[in-house]
Amino acid sequence: MLPSYPQWPCHTYLAWGGDKGTKFKNTSYKKWYYLTPAIIFGFMYSFSAKLIAWAICGGMGIFWAQTPRCFLFGMRGLPENADWRDTAFVACASNPGLIQEVLDELAKPLSDRRHISGPIAAGDGGHNFNGPHRFAWHFVPDQWSLAEISIELCDGRPYSDVEQNLQYWLYQVGRFCPWSSAPLREVSASNALEAIPPKFSLNPTGDHLRVEAPFLLDGAVLTLYNSLGLPILTILLSGPSCEIPFPPLPNGLYLIQLRFASTSVFRPLWLLR
Repeated sequence: MLPSYPQWPCHTYLAWGGDKGTKFKNTSYKKWYYLTPAIIFGFMYSFSAKLIAWAICGGMGIFWAQTPRCFLFGMRGLPENADWRDTAFVACASNPGLIQEVLDELAKPLSDRRHISGPIAAGDGGHNFNGPHRFAWHFVPDQWSLAEISIELCDGRPYSDVEQNLQYWLYQVGRFCPWSSAPLREVSASNALEAIPPKFSLNPTGDHLRVEAPFLLDGAVLTLYNSLGLPILTILLSGPSCEIPFPPLPNGLYLIQLRFASTSVFRPLWLLR
């Protein structure tokens, strides 16, 4: 059984390093366990073939199998005076069956493609946008489907209806099934991080790192590397902003990696206490 980890309101420690090595806590037994450098390097030596394979498959291969694919959905038959933000939105999925279903729809004439239907959640999810506009809602990944018929209650427009009356749609309707929608093409889920990258800043004492983003970071993973390229801190984030207590680290240059959706951003971090 994997050990559980302490949780804070906006993040969860997955692992962090100290003077004795990487430290894990098993809360079931209230004990801390240390992975010393000797154990770590012994493990790396024993499983070097696996480590090489993971590196080749993309960034140690931790999340590659769950990389989502995102699709742009357009709204058919809108009037000429319609708000441009109503013209399109993005939904993502990592379920191979659902992805293939959307790809099959893209091979059909636009008029024959089915519309999207599914539960929605607050925030853009890191992927729901139309041009420069970031929506305040998103389809829950892998919980939506393509439909030929849906009830009229959940029919509407992505901006004029859902965005402009968000509380009603989130907490009363609970789902969105725009009849005039149809998948248009596959798009990159990396637009959120590339177009509006998160900001990282240390407080004056250097014992807290603040992460800020204009969208929800639910499911994003932050990893801190030392100057040798070894990971010393891994944290699961949530919310649009997060303040993370730092373990005692010596002054120097570190590297932050933030993994979100199907992309990563890297930022240098100087720690001067």
